[in-house]
Amino acid sequence: MIDLKSKLKKEYLDWSMKKINFEANQDFIKIETPFVDPSNDYINLFLEQKSTHYILSDDGYAVDELDSIGVDVFKQGKRKDFFNKTLRTFGVSFNSKTYELFIEFDDLSSYPVKQHMLIQCIIRINDMLLTTRNKTANFFSEDLQEFLLDNDLSITPNAQFIGKTGNTISFDFAIGMTKKSNQKLIKAVANPRSEAYVEPLFSFLDLDDSSRKIDKIIIADDEANKVSKIFASSITNFSSKEASLSNMKLYLWSKRSTWIKELKSS
Repeated sequence: MIDLKSKLKKEYLDWSMKKINFEANQDFIKIETPFVDPSNDYINLFLEQKSTHYILSDDGYAVDELDSIGVDVFKQGKRKDFFNKTLRTFGVSFNSKTYELFIEFDDLSSYPVKQHMLIQCIIRINDMLLTTRNKTANFFSEDLQEFLLDNDLSITPNAQFIGKTGNTISFDFAIGMTKKSNQKLIKAVANPRSEAYVEPLFSFLDLDDSSRKIDKIIIADDEANKVSKIFASSITNFSSKEASLSNMKLYLWSKRSTWIKELKSS
């Protein structure tokens, strides 16, 4: 086993030396690491030498990639919490103006450890790029829940009912009935693509509201994803032609400061 240990160490060191590349430029050194991102491209780091210390950064790559797909690490919520926790875990700093993830150190002997920590941080941040559709929906649902609670609305998350078909139908949130207002059921749509109207519409159509009037609300996240014309027009057409959906409304997340007043007053 001792011999195997030595061989493993040698193989790993040989591999890492062959795979890592250093390219000297006038103001910095570009480091092509052996580690890859979700696009299977090598992760590049950049080392700058200052008068008293060194800065190792990703040149804004990781957060810029997140921003390009609509993942906002600045907005309050689970994404920001995950992002900040990851930075703390690996001792990495963040420049909110340049989007750079970086680590500073005084002695070059610290370079290997600092590079290892920064790469681990980048890989963890990249996990957000691979977030599944369900997780994305969960993020939006959590943001929406926090917003409703911040506005003093009494809500029931994941409200379930038995539909006219006998199947259980779920709604992201329910707001209770009062003497002055109807019960409200809310469907949150994280990605309002063309076919995303089907599930909320079928849920509302299956709902038995013969004994009470229920306000049917769909809230679409138009900040993270563009609202499809088919999505919006389908909801409008069904609400105008189907009697049971006549009180169905589509709210856009970007307009929340407007429709929250309606939710609180009606």
